[in-house]
Amino acid sequence: MGKEKIDIELRSDEFQEIIQQWPRWMIRSGIVLVLGLLMLILGGSYFFRYPDVINASIVVLSENPPAYLAARTTARIDSLMAADQQLVSKDQVIAILESTASYNDAMKLKTLLLRMEPFMLTFDTLSAVTPEVGLQLGDIQQDYSSFVRLYNDYFSFLRLNLHPKKIKSLKNQIAMNQIYYDRLMAQKLDMEADLRIGNNQFKRDSLLQVKAVLSDLDLEKSKGLLLQKKFNTNGARTKLAETQSSIIKLEQEVVDDEMAYADLKKKAQNSLIEEMNVLKSRLTQWEQTFIIKSPIAGKVSFTNIYTKNQQVKKDEIVFAVIPEKQSQIIGRISLPPKGAGKVAIGQRVNIRFENFPYMEYGFLNGTVKNISLMANNENYVVEVTLPQDMKTNYNIPLKFSQEMKGSAEIITEDLRLIERFFNPIKSLLKHRVQPSK
Repeated sequence: MGKEKIDIELRSDEFQEIIQQWPRWMIRSGIVLVLGLLMLILGGSYFFRYPDVINASIVVLSENPPAYLAARTTARIDSLMAADQQLVSKDQVIAILESTASYNDAMKLKTLLLRMEPFMLTFDTLSAVTPEVGLQLGDIQQDYSSFVRLYNDYFSFLRLNLHPKKIKSLKNQIAMNQIYYDRLMAQKLDMEADLRIGNNQFKRDSLLQVKAVLSDLDLEKSKGLLLQKKFNTNGARTKLAETQSSIIKLEQEVVDDEMAYADLKKKAQNSLIEEMNVLKSRLTQWEQTFIIKSPIAGKVSFTNIYTKNQQVKKDEIVFAVIPEKQSQIIGRISLPPKGAGKVAIGQRVNIRFENFPYMEYGFLNGTVKNISLMANNENYVVEVTLPQDMKTNYNIPLKFSQEMKGSAEIITEDLRLIERFFNPIKSLLKHRVQPSK
């Protein structure tokens, strides 16, 4: 009975009128509230920004990074020439690896080759240096022996002086023949003068014989004297020509011997230079293999606890040299190709480090300085500057160490939320398909 009464009351006209007509004040309030919320959302989306980022790995280091020194061969450490954390200069020896050559003897050889440089440039014997003997050079020994042999052979060649002696003898012969030639020339001139006199005498005798003043016998005697003088004159001329020919031959021999001497001397010098270059190359190769030097000035850091006679493996990083003077700190991002086209110079970069939790320390602010034109190992290299050095956005200075690894966020676009909402719509309207006519 009670249930039927309630049902009748719910279906009454008065109740239906109430539920079918909302109060106007409530409708107006609802519309205002919805519009207010919509305006608030639109206003907030205009003022609030949501950046578009590209994530990549980054390494922070100084512009002059540490120099990592690796062993070039598997060998034992013969000597440690520097201690851990010690300041070293450029080209200072840090360690010597065990080899068949003596380090001291190899350095003596290096000094010897430097002292020989002036002589090898000019081959002036006044600047010659005597090679060292008894050096223990291991694999370099054979090359050094060949060099010393050629060096000694060259000086033996100069000391024997065979070609210059022969040339001097030939020049003496030329001088003697020249004297003989001059004397023959004087004799020839005298004979030619005597021949002219004899010829004139024969002409006079011929006239006298025509006038019957001179007998035929006397004319024949006069003719015989003339012929004898001609014969003697021609003989002198022949000897003169032979002597001149002999002088020319001797002069040619001098030229040939001088050329041969110069050629032999040049070949000996070239062989000596070539052997010295081979020796230098072998010595340099030995140094690079068995001597570990610092390429820069800085503080040496051992990558492990090393002692004498400890073995190191080929290509093992043994030492690192940190530059003494810290240069500008930069970051290098390894950027994958995907989205790389959106990265531009001047964009902001947020840097977080693995060993400094960003929730506690914050992140570093950086700026894109340079982008590589070509990919290296499929990634681009992006150089980042740090305007505030190692101070984070929490104003906390971080301790710098070389090659700090972390993650980078490159802010490619810092758009408002409203722009992000309308951009897809704009793109759709711009690239919508036009109906065919």
